Amino acid sequence: MSDLALSKESTGSWNANAAYWDEGVGRDGNKYWNVLQVPTLERLIDVKPDSKALDLASGTGLTSRWLARRGATVIATDESPQMLEHAATYNTPEEAARIYSQVLDVTQPAAFEALLADPRAVRR
Repeated sequence: MSDLALSKESTGSWNANAAYWDEGVGRDGNKYWNVLQVPTLERLIDVKPDSKALDLASGTGLTSRWLARRGATVIATDESPQMLEHAATYNTPEEAARIYSQVLDVTQPAAFEALLADPRAVRR
């Protein structure tokens, strides 16, 4: 199977399972997020007001919202448009003002090139 076919299969799988994944993680995360990831982010990342961040494979947007609440402007990316749509439903108005979403397949170098070539193409 070609790389492109694998990428399309992966995207299709995430699109098909976005609602299921969202049910398990939700707006505030699951035990894994709250017990392991949040303390690690707090130790490793010192978010300054007006920082800029790129959240790769953002899924339900937990990390994007965490960064936005601390003052960062975030480009939230995921290969699945449905995952980005689920994530956007959880954003408060303050978070939404700081989070821009973009469909991006991290396995495709050309996707990064396109993002870097025209970051204004990132959608709200």
